[in-house]
Amino acid sequence: MAGLLNHVLHVEKAVSLSLPLKSGAAFYRTFPSATGKYSSSYVPLKTVASIQNRTRSLVQALRSAKNEQSWLIRLEEFNDHILRYQGVGRSQAIREEAISFLLSVRKKGNKEVRKEAQKALALLGWVDPVKGRGIKVLSIDGGGARGLMAIEILKRIEEMCNKEIHELFDFICGASTGAILAFLIGIKRVPLEECEHTYKKLSMDIFEQNSFIGKGKLFLNHAYYDTAKFEQILKNESGDERLIDSAKDSATPKVAAVSTVVNHSLLMPYVFSNYTHPYGSSSKFPQSCKYRLWEALRASTAAPGYFEEFKLGNNIHQDGGLLTNNPCAIAVHEARLLWPDEPFQCIVSLGTGKYKGRSGPSTEEFSSLKEKLLKVVASATDTEAIDTVLSDILPKSVYFRLNPNLSTNVPMDEGRIEMLEQVQFDARKHLEKIDETLKTCAKNLLQDKTVLNRGMDRFRNWYRTT
Repeated sequence: MAGLLNHVLHVEKAVSLSLPLKSGAAFYRTFPSATGKYSSSYVPLKTVASIQNRTRSLVQALRSAKNEQSWLIRLEEFNDHILRYQGVGRSQAIREEAISFLLSVRKKGNKEVRKEAQKALALLGWVDPVKGRGIKVLSIDGGGARGLMAIEILKRIEEMCNKEIHELFDFICGASTGAILAFLIGIKRVPLEECEHTYKKLSMDIFEQNSFIGKGKLFLNHAYYDTAKFEQILKNESGDERLIDSAKDSATPKVAAVSTVVNHSLLMPYVFSNYTHPYGSSSKFPQSCKYRLWEALRASTAAPGYFEEFKLGNNIHQDGGLLTNNPCAIAVHEARLLWPDEPFQCIVSLGTGKYKGRSGPSTEEFSSLKEKLLKVVASATDTEAIDTVLSDILPKSVYFRLNPNLSTNVPMDEGRIEMLEQVQFDARKHLEKIDETLKTCAKNLLQDKTVLNRGMDRFRNWYRTT
């Protein structure tokens, strides 16, 4: 024990002498048993010049690191700084040629160093080449409990391709329930069978409620269901992980969740992502990678009348489906910014089912206020208009819209197990009818890079770092 303590104190002294003040603080966060003079409190930088100077010193500290432990500590400090000052800090780091250095660190560091370097590259807008001949995009609609429909379709795609979904796609985007599924399969890499179990349990836990209690909540909080309970479930499932943390694994696809910001003069989509755009490009939509997974999901699923709206920073978020229940157009826009020189290889847009028959009469189980809210949400979440536009623009060999018909009207807040199983049955029945379309889609997804593609990848990477 004494030998171990002496070793820690020796490392502490060596690191603290060679690092700037903040990096010393990072050391004590890494080794909490070591106590010393550095404070964990942070004093914000208030001027552009101070941010630039701090960025410059952090890049220099990275270059002068002598071992992998020092690299790791300084990378963590660098990432904290860039995440806090994404505008000025990022541009200054790029001017200091940090990207080329981080690429070299990613090749030769140990596992933890490589992960932290990968996160740093993501913060600076570096994007690795796509998996196949072009960009492969997966978009998942909102629809509450009907998200089981999308799971059934994805099961069939996995079966045909003999690969997991996160291996097939470069970019995965979802709104509302689609955002939950996008995070499960894209970031958490949860098997689809487990996703199915999660959806059923979540639907039964959240959407089963005494109507008298629900009416009271709707009147007081504009939310029929228990928002606090739902929020706690999201926290328990996703933990304290931030969106950008998932970028540490280079095998994780780019993932985005869409919400609607409602406290500005006009409603606007908001994109929660695990990436930043390449330097010099900018999205048409406000975006952030700094929030936690549960915060992004809570914002994207805050359906009016169902759950309370959600405040993050200066923005108030409601369900992404209010504006973009079919987020495929946003997914295409974001993917184009990430890979501006690549063609689209395959775009798969998944719906959560459509019902063409008449809905049944209202029952006394619902208050008139809730009924009105549900009609507003249902009309706002129509997904076929986006499909019509994309079908006209994109080649049929590239764009696949899969949105099976429902045999009965299934509301978004369905919690009865027999109705959830009916959604799955309808999906499987529809998939049998479009088997040839699915085969074409799978064949498209599996097209590998050509020798020319690989050569172009190497050239672009060289050009971007010179």
